[in-house]
Amino acid sequence: MKRRPALILPMIVTLLIALSAQAQEPVDLTIYYDRDNLTIYIPPTPESVSLIGLTFDVTLPGGQTLIYRLSQFPAFQVPLAEVPAPICLRLQRFGSTAPPPLACQTVQNIIQPLADSDVFWYDLPNATGRTFRVLRERANPLICPAGQNLCAITYVPPTHTPTPTLTPLQAALERARGFDGGNAAWQPFAWDFDGVPMVLVPTGCFMMGTSDVLVADLTAQFGAYFNDETPQHEQCFDEPFWIDKYEVTNAHYGSVGAWFGADRPREIVMWPDARDHCAARDGVAGRVRLPTEAEWEYAARGPDGLTYPWGDAFVADYAVTEETSGGQTAPVGSRPDGASWVGAEDLAGNVWEWVSSLYTPYPFDATEGDADASPTDLYIVRGGSWFENRDFARAAYRQESAPDAANGNYGFRCARDVDSR
Repeated sequence: MKRRPALILPMIVTLLIALSAQAQEPVDLTIYYDRDNLTIYIPPTPESVSLIGLTFDVTLPGGQTLIYRLSQFPAFQVPLAEVPAPICLRLQRFGSTAPPPLACQTVQNIIQPLADSDVFWYDLPNATGRTFRVLRERANPLICPAGQNLCAITYVPPTHTPTPTLTPLQAALERARGFDGGNAAWQPFAWDFDGVPMVLVPTGCFMMGTSDVLVADLTAQFGAYFNDETPQHEQCFDEPFWIDKYEVTNAHYGSVGAWFGADRPREIVMWPDARDHCAARDGVAGRVRLPTEAEWEYAARGPDGLTYPWGDAFVADYAVTEETSGGQTAPVGSRPDGASWVGAEDLAGNVWEWVSSLYTPYPFDATEGDADASPTDLYIVRGGSWFENRDFARAAYRQESAPDAANGNYGFRCARDVDSR
């Protein structure tokens, strides 16, 4: 192998050792280097020593830095924590027959021959003005004198504070609070609250409502049912929230026996009853509630602003609407392919769903809907039902209704504020 002339290689070899020990005891290291070997001698230690972070940084003339990591040297991938000390770790020029340092002749040697990394090898002992530095996490350098080919140092492993392990719930909440992507970037996450599965809706923005062009097209086909979906406007959520994965069922509402099907959505529900049922699910006032109109639409459409929860094209088998319902509801969750980007199901079809918001012109006002219902107020149901066709199941469609209306296709689902749970 061609050797680079020492006089034209003014470079610094930096050995970064990331040692960690279970107990923070000093570790005495001895470094040997010559033309053909670079050896680290680790004497007996009271605890196992890991060199998983071992990295060599070589600075070439002109400032270029080459980095060689432990993973590039297969022999160093031995689980060192399981190998009894003392140990010598040796980078050795390929083909070298040089004997190991004296201290390494009676201990275990782990050797990595290097055939094409002769950038490490030059006349270190005779090169004046050279220094050999051992760094701890690239700080507090321990300097071996220039031109000296043996250096004994005492390395004190840095104090390591273990990173707390997050529970799956904590990890999901952390991810939700920092989310700033499209629908496909979010991995749905569900959590069980006292037997009721809810899905997490992350922070983000979307365009609420429908474009003037699409409203004009729908109006031409069906009449003036869609004008209240304009103007389209941006809505943002600075905090994540939860929303029921499914519509509230007869079983959860407590009406099994009086209504058909324990796993079917509860129907014929007035707005005050839906609001009160949500509030009764938690002991903290206001934490479980009806979703706002904007929350409901965001959970259905996501940042991408989809037409239906699953995409922009209607698929009859994905929703319980007039096209496939057979004139009745279906068990909740029976159309899993129609789930929204957060994993909420039946947001299109099955039953209309009450939201907390008053029926007012756009742009949406998040403060409306907090007061007790008045007989003269109009509230909103969303999502279409088994009785209507696909156009009423669009995620942007708004249907106004008096709060005391208890139609046979009216149901609901609840939302929940994020808390420390």
